Amino acid sequence: MNIKANVVNEEHKAAIAKLIRQQGNKRYTNFKSVVIQSICVLAVLALCISILGITLHVASYYQAKKDIETQALIQQLENGEVVEMTARVGGRHE
Repeated sequence: MNIKANVVNEEHKAAIAKLIRQQGNKRYTNFKSVVIQSICVLAVLALCISILGITLHVASYYQAKKDIETQALIQQLENGEVVEMTARVGGRHE
């Protein structure tokens, strides 16, 4: 439709301008919601990575503690000290 060929009165111009403004506002709202959703997704991702990092840090701590205890027992055995040890037979511990 060619706008120049049509006769548009002031009422129609105002309605068209209002629709164009609404369309522009909707685009801004969509952009704003996309930005907010992106920030939320990044926050959730950062939270998951933090939880994973904390879990790995705790696991590393307990592994290092276990290694230190094992090294202490080996050192006591090498020095000829008496070491109390518990052995499990069969794989079940009651």
